[in-house]
Amino acid sequence: MKTPVRDIGDLWMQRGNGTTVPKKERNKKVPHSKYPEVIKARENMEEGSKRHTATGSEEDRELLKEAKEMLFNAYNKIKDEIKGKMDKIQNLHSEGQYVETWNIVNELYGKIKAKKGLVTGASPEERVSTWFNHFKRQLGEAPNTEGSEEAIPSIFENLQIDDGPFTAEEYTKAKNALKQGKSMGPDNIPPGVFKNCELDDIVLDLCNIALMKNEKPDQWTLFNIIPLPKKVICQK
Repeated sequence: MKTPVRDIGDLWMQRGNGTTVPKKERNKKVPHSKYPEVIKARENMEEGSKRHTATGSEEDRELLKEAKEMLFNAYNKIKDEIKGKMDKIQNLHSEGQYVETWNIVNELYGKIKAKKGLVTGASPEERVSTWFNHFKRQLGEAPNTEGSEEAIPSIFENLQIDDGPFTAEEYTKAKNALKQGKSMGPDNIPPGVFKNCELDDIVLDLCNIALMKNEKPDQWTLFNIIPLPKKVICQK
């Protein structure tokens, strides 16, 4: 005969001698405001609460009541200030003043802008000079390559790697990988030109000439390299 469901709980408690999982104390941290007015008012209220608990006098009860009112007034004052800043954020955003908008947002959340990646200098020319000298020291001197050419032995032979000219299929695959609307590079040719204009044969020929004969347009040899100091402050 099966044990009824209602008896299983009683049987469990009997075998466990009525013990349960011990209750764990929950230490919930309540965040408080960091505004000086609120901090001072809260400290006064906590001190008044301790005094009233210790003495229980009518005088301390009135002082505690006044401290609570001061705390509520401090919160209401901060609330009005925050509401005013929120309204200002909406107005600045609608006017397109995004820098000032984010400055107020960071001020509300207490976010401090890290002083990293800055370039010191009293003028634009001085900052450019500081930036140039910083990366010149980072990159060091040009290496001495005299007599450095040497034969490199082959490790693998007869690998199945096609080193011939680019095919039309390879060109089409590369062209389809381009994303419409991306900004153009130093050659000032947007990706949409390759995708939408009938230039496949011409571009494929130019690519094969560059691959097989090492002859390429000058625009294809230009690169935009912008070093950015991230974790240090560039100084003289």
